[in-house]
Amino acid sequence: MASAAVDLRERRASGGRAPQRHPWERRRAAFFGQTLASTAPAAGLRWLDAGAGDGWLAGTLRTTVAPDARLVCWDANYADDEIRELREASPGVDFVREAPSGPFDLVTAFDVLEHVEDDVAFVGTLFERLRPGGVLLVSVPAWPMLYGPHDEILAHHRRYRPREARSLLENGGFEVRRGGGLFHSLLPARVLQRLVVRPNEKLTEVPALHWDLPDLATRAILAALSADNRLSEAASHVGIDIPGLTWWAVCERPR
Repeated sequence: MASAAVDLRERRASGGRAPQRHPWERRRAAFFGQTLASTAPAAGLRWLDAGAGDGWLAGTLRTTVAPDARLVCWDANYADDEIRELREASPGVDFVREAPSGPFDLVTAFDVLEHVEDDVAFVGTLFERLRPGGVLLVSVPAWPMLYGPHDEILAHHRRYRPREARSLLENGGFEVRRGGGLFHSLLPARVLQRLVVRPNEKLTEVPALHWDLPDLATRAILAALSADNRLSEAASHVGIDIPGLTWWAVCERPR
């Protein structure tokens, strides 16, 4: 199992946490915060974030939605010094390398399944750690045709067609309550990028995380992505799956 929220490879390439988070990350956190809040998380819930990376995404959601949650960030690729650093930086959050035992009330897996060679078995692992009636919130990169050098350098095994991701979860025992595409406006640009990138082109090093555009440009991008997210939210409530760069779902383990 590999990291996802901010891939540990990217964190290490950046020498630690990014000084300013990318607008995409910030809007993703806002979207999943709203989505998580819609599930009415109980006070003091036990929460597992699988493939947590540097823990920024889950930690942000905890602060804004469930501040008293007992959050465990699990990533098999943590080094000992990273665990110490992350625990010191995030009081009240535990960081572990070994798979923790359940049951948990909430499991999140943000852009994790693509890192796992046997995603069927990993979905089973998540199912086993979630209590009956518990919630799974999951996201994956969408559309195999977009698989490219960035996926390769981050050790992604695949990207998912929405119907394949839904089937993977349902065959693993979960009931998909709602979901759909995310970041629709970024999809055309990514398709165009794949059309102009040569098939044999490779990245030789992991890109470092950074965001240093002027404040005005940052606010404009955040506003555009916010509108994009509102479309995703509205579409999911009426059962319309609009294609996006990401696919996400709120699932439940049946009682």
